[in-house]
Amino acid sequence: MTKSRNNTSLPARVIRFLVMAVNLLACGALIASAFGGRVSPLTNARGGIAAMTFPLCAVAVIMLLLVNLCWFRRVALLDIAALAICTGPLLSLCPLNFNRPSMAAIESMGDTAIKVMTFNVYNFTDIAPGASAQGNRTVAYILEQDADVNLLQEAFASLHSGGNVSSDEINALKARYPYIVTDGTGLCLLSKFPVETVRTDIDSSPSFAAARYDVEIGGRTVHFFNIHLQSIGLTDDDKQLYRRITKGEAKGEVGKIRRDLLGKLKEAMRLRASQADQVRAEIEKAGEGPVILGGDFNDVTGCYALRKIMGPNLRDAYRTSGLGPAITYHVNRFYFRIDHFVYGDGVDALRTWTGSANSSDHYPLLAYFRLTPVDSITAINNQSNITKHVKTIINPGCSGPLAAGLNPDRRHGS
Repeated sequence: MTKSRNNTSLPARVIRFLVMAVNLLACGALIASAFGGRVSPLTNARGGIAAMTFPLCAVAVIMLLLVNLCWFRRVALLDIAALAICTGPLLSLCPLNFNRPSMAAIESMGDTAIKVMTFNVYNFTDIAPGASAQGNRTVAYILEQDADVNLLQEAFASLHSGGNVSSDEINALKARYPYIVTDGTGLCLLSKFPVETVRTDIDSSPSFAAARYDVEIGGRTVHFFNIHLQSIGLTDDDKQLYRRITKGEAKGEVGKIRRDLLGKLKEAMRLRASQADQVRAEIEKAGEGPVILGGDFNDVTGCYALRKIMGPNLRDAYRTSGLGPAITYHVNRFYFRIDHFVYGDGVDALRTWTGSANSSDHYPLLAYFRLTPVDSITAINNQSNITKHVKTIINPGCSGPLAAGLNPDRRHGS
């Protein structure tokens, strides 16, 4: 009996060994990718590259867990432990904010909730062939969403010199947004509230741009930051070759594209790390007042650049008010959420989601924010233009968390 059992158990032991080995490798990769973004690319860029694989690693471990629960329950404990260790990164990737306010609840807040959109508009060029004949779909989407503040990247000079935007569309934007700020780096702000552009010490360029705008909302100054960090820099030929490889049409060139892509990824991550340091320094200079930063980070959730910019006092809006996984870059078979909102004390993220506009290579990211109530005396001390009455800050018709009302007249530039 013993000899027979040993003979029959040998294949079983081999299978268990292989199953354990596969699960150990998958769980190790999951943990490495979950926390790889904590390592500065200036020190070692491999962590950043690992962070990009986190969604795939998470899916792999979850699938292994489902299989193991049926046939290898002891091994399933390993998968459960790895997923538990990665709870934080998993909830950043796929937040489960089921208790976030509904759109109806947000609409009932009136002017106490502000809608903000960040959108890489691809110079207002439509990626769908022939779609521009029906008008600029990007402009139409901006007008349709009617956000209070828009942070645009790759806008360049279109809103002044025309180009991809007609004069009628420019006039429609100007009528909706009396405060428009553009620069030569492609950053653009469209705001319904009064704006003061603050000069930064950042040396912007077409590959890296950052701007700060102090926006007056309801008697308070909110520091908005609009950023566009270094891209990978893939050429059209690189993108075409990558598409062919993902379709299985260029198997002989996998090695070359992998080397080229990894080299460009590492260099871009190092540049973004340095750029993130500069952005963080500007945030710290802003001093008192709420901070809302949005833009095209060209990097994924959990990456070093996002962590560095958030620092100890900013939060990822999608993590705290989003629901489920999301992507913002959607062409060339690269599917990542690389556009982000972060915010600090003095403001709450109510709801964050990706928009449906597909005219650009990025989907827009939208969010509702609410300025948190402040003590009336503190508000008076912080705002030099408010000197007499608390009622200019506190809406007498509200109480509790909605007490800090916004002045609807300021929204329309009056």
